[in-house]
Amino acid sequence: MLDTLTQADVRFRRGELAQIAGPPGGGKSTLALQLAVQMKVPQLYVLCDMGPHMSSIKVGSILTGRPNKEVGGWPKEQLRDLIARDASHLWLAHETGPTLSDLDELVQAVVEVHGCPPAAVWLDNLKDLSGGQGERHQRDQEAANILKQMAGRYETAVIALAHTMVPRKAGYPQGMAELKGQVSEDAALILTVAGDPTANLFRFAAVKNRHGRPSPDASEYHELLFDAPSGLLKDKPLYTPSPHIWGRSSYEQDD
Repeated sequence: MLDTLTQADVRFRRGELAQIAGPPGGGKSTLALQLAVQMKVPQLYVLCDMGPHMSSIKVGSILTGRPNKEVGGWPKEQLRDLIARDASHLWLAHETGPTLSDLDELVQAVVEVHGCPPAAVWLDNLKDLSGGQGERHQRDQEAANILKQMAGRYETAVIALAHTMVPRKAGYPQGMAELKGQVSEDAALILTVAGDPTANLFRFAAVKNRHGRPSPDASEYHELLFDAPSGLLKDKPLYTPSPHIWGRSSYEQDD
């Protein structure tokens, strides 16, 4: 697991809805899938826009630390056996345009296999849900409300990934003001994320956090190292819990 998240009071709690928000390509799926693989409890991960082969490669890289390109060249049987052995807790469901009823049926399927609801349900991505009426924003809000109810009904953590518009400052998390109409007020935790490939960094901020200290304007953010070949996020060496404040590193000392 990533100690940086724990130090930042970022926890996905049973019975609550959380959202991971960021622009396309900002690293939402990278963070979510890694956490799902590394948390060794029964979970359901619903992929709406990633195929089975690519998701298997990414899971394989998370499990082994090997580059995506190398894992992608392994025999399919080898990769399948690895995932069956080391990620049996994770139910990967590939659904194009699932409805909320489809999600409920998937949760019930996990209950039948494991004898209990999943500890977490990951929806990648909220925009891919089908059904509902009205404008996109209205449908997303209605869906988020139902997902919140699902979290309470099954006593599971529901984490929905949400696409946002391109941020004003590339490579840095967005504040709540930038997210207006793009995230749900029903979420207990809203994590905004952004990748900075030029610096091999991944930044995140808890702009809403019912159980910890939020930074609504994302001025207090945290950093993880990003290994591009494997797609893995890692804690910085000698990480300290002090956040960065608009580019001022936690390693810098006051005079």
